[in-house]
Order: sequence, then C-alpha cells, then structure tokens
Amino acid sequence: MSNNKKRSILIIGGSLILGILSMVYNSQSISIIPIVEDKAVIETTAEAALASDVTEHALAQSPQELALMDVDNRLSEAFKIPTGLEKRIGFWLDIYSKYDSKNYVIHHREFPWVVFEVVDATDIFKQPRNAKWLNRRDADMLAEAKKEMILNKLKVLSRRAHFKNLPDAEAKIFSDLESIPGSRKSVINAAIKSLRIQLGQKDMFESGLVNSAPYISMMEEVFADRGLPRELVRIPLVESSFNLEAESRVGALGVWQIMPNVAKGSMHMDAHIDERQSPLKSTIFAANMLKQNKRALKEWPLVVTSYNHGVGSMMKAVKKLKTYDLQQIIDRYNVDSFQFASSNFYACFMAALRAEVYSKELFPELVRPEAIKFEKLILSKSVSLDSLARKTGLTITELQESNADLPEKVKSNFKLPAGFQIYVPNRKEKEVDTRVQSATVSSGTNVN
Repeated sequence: MSNNKKRSILIIGGSLILGILSMVYNSQSISIIPIVEDKAVIETTAEAALASDVTEHALAQSPQELALMDVDNRLSEAFKIPTGLEKRIGFWLDIYSKYDSKNYVIHHREFPWVVFEVVDATDIFKQPRNAKWLNRRDADMLAEAKKEMILNKLKVLSRRAHFKNLPDAEAKIFSDLESIPGSRKSVINAAIKSLRIQLGQKDMFESGLVNSAPYISMMEEVFADRGLPRELVRIPLVESSFNLEAESRVGALGVWQIMPNVAKGSMHMDAHIDERQSPLKSTIFAANMLKQNKRALKEWPLVVTSYNHGVGSMMKAVKKLKTYDLQQIIDRYNVDSFQFASSNFYACFMAALRAEVYSKELFPELVRPEAIKFEKLILSKSVSLDSLARKTGLTITELQESNADLPEKVKSNFKLPAGFQIYVPNRKEKEVDTRVQSATVSSGTNVN
C-alpha cells in the first residue's frame, strides 16, 4: 500500500461544516502498521487507524459541530444538509442551543451567519426589580444601542475612499463582511440596510424539548404509518417551541400552529373544544397535509418551507424560477411575502431537528420526561366529563392533561359529543379495558 495513501475526514470551521479535507499521511504516520504480505490485513489496519483518527478529531469539536455533521448518522439521508445551507443552519443551531434569551445576536439579515456582536445582558437580569419587564426593557435598550453603534461604524466605512489602516472597531466589522461576495462598497451599503437583532432561544428551546418528550415517539408513528419521514415531527419546535397553549395573533393554535380556516371541516372546533390544541390530533392533520404538499413540491426542503409559506406560494416560486432547489429560491425569489421567516424556515427546522436528536450532547443537564404510549378511545355517544373519567379510571385533571383539547374551565357535567376521540396513557390500560364494553366508550386503535 502506498505510503502516501489519502484519507478523507470532515473539517469544521466555527459551527459550520466547511467540507472534506484530503489529508496525506507520510510513512512516519503509518509506521505502526505491521509489515505483512496480506494486503487485506494492511488495509483493515489502516481503516482502524483512520477510524481512531476521526474519533479523536470528533472529540475536539463542539457539540454544535458534531450535531451539524450528524456524526452518529441519527438522521436519514433525506435530511442531510444541502449544499449552500450549511452556514444558515449553523447559525440557527447556535440560536437554539448556545444563546439563551438574555443574549442578543446582532447579525446580517440576508446572511444570518455573519454575526457582528453577541450582547450578553445576563447582568441586567440579575438586578432585583419589582417588575421583571423592566429588566427586559433595559436589556432591549442595551442591544439597540449596540446595534446603533455598529450601524454608525458601517456608515463611516461606506464613506471611506479605501479600507487600509482601519481603526480596530471598523476593521473588525470589515472583516466580518469578508465572506460576502461583491464589491466592498456594495456589501457595506447592503449591510447598513440589513442589520438585525435575533434573541437567543436556548431556554425556550429547552422548554420545548421537555414539553415534546412525552409525544415525540407517537408522533413519529403517525408519520411513519403514512410513509413520511419521522424527522418531520420536529417542525413544532420551530412553530411553537412545542408550547401546548401557543396561539398566534392571527389565530394559529397548538403546537403545529394550525390556522382555523385550514382545519375547518377536518377538526372539531367550537366555543369549548378545539382539536388543534391536541398534540396528537394536530399531528395527524399535519401529517396528512405535508403528505399532500409533497406530491406537489417533490423536495422536502420546499415541503417544509411550505408549512410556513403555503404550498400555493411555494408553487409560484417554483414556476417562476423553474427550480425545486431551495437555495436558488432563497437567492433569487424577491417577493414581499418571501422574507426572513420564510427564507429561514427550513434552516430553522434543520437546526431544531439536530438540536432535538442530539439533545443529550447539546443540553447535558436537561432532564426530559419519558415518552408516553397512548391508547385512543372513541365515544360511541355523548358523555359527561365526570362520567368519562370514571369509565376510564382517570381523574378529570388527568384526562385534561392527556387531552389538551378538552376544556379546562367547565363544569364536571360538561358533555363531550359522540364520536369524540380521547387519548388515555397506557399506564391505565387495564382499567380502561375493563370498562370499554360500556355502551359509552369503545376502544379505538393506537394513534394513526
């Protein structure tokens, strides 16, 4: 075997995968390999040495870098990072796993990974105040002041005839922009219009990881039963931080943030019950919708983006640009509706997916609850909440905790309609089984 045998290992820069580096090992590097006649033995030994090299290299990387690389191959091939999106996804992974809501990341809107400064306002939040909002107000003011300082430096740079011997503060900003293509004047002028503050979300993301843990495995079953990738069930971590009570200003509700006009006719919604609030029922609805969108958009990056931007709007982008490549659409689709949130939605999803799948490495101190297996029961006729509790062997509170779409503030004799579905934790399965012969409750299948 040649002493100049090439080996390929992943090299990471910052928190982004930069590519493959072919490294040449000289004779000293492989001198420990026994000299034998059997070529297969030599190659096997060399592969073992390579594996050791890669393992040692991986240990030197940050958890964010390892999650981006997917070093343990925990994700399917469909959700490997597409070319051109590495830096964008790396930025959002940092937002979810490195910076909490006391950190303000001042960055470039069009090239989010170009970070000018991270403002740490932790000390402000340590100050004892009668009203916590005062701490947030002061932290916001500090971040805005820092942003204004950077903006002023950019304006000074834009007026310079040349960029030699810059003062330190300007040189730092000039260096931050080096990776953006184009003339320096045009890049600087664009940055003036693109300065943005992103609040860190690590603490909110941790809450989402805790809230989602009981449901993730059953949500994956729902998607797998429909021939959909299990990875997609992490979309609610982006949509709502898996907040069971999440409601947007435009009426989107639940962990999947489903709009009422979209759910009409498919989900029960009235003054007391809204099935969009059920993590499992809304997962079924979302799975069916994503499966339908896949037929139209073909590529998962576009399908995931359509969950935010709408399938019709994504089809317009495809037809206008004649491409199914999301990076091309991000670069070239200049319409008012396809702005920061939509252009970054897939990157946010890919970052959230990695943050959840590698949660033990990224959040080592976080304790997540165990997954819960639920049994689905279908009401054969209208029944009161207290009667249903007795028949299932659960308290009303336990029923409400397992079924977020059940109303909280109603009388115990509040009646649920015939055909309504409830989910019962399997820890109560025996008690339920002894009662399902009742004319009121009939056993359904597992969530599907």
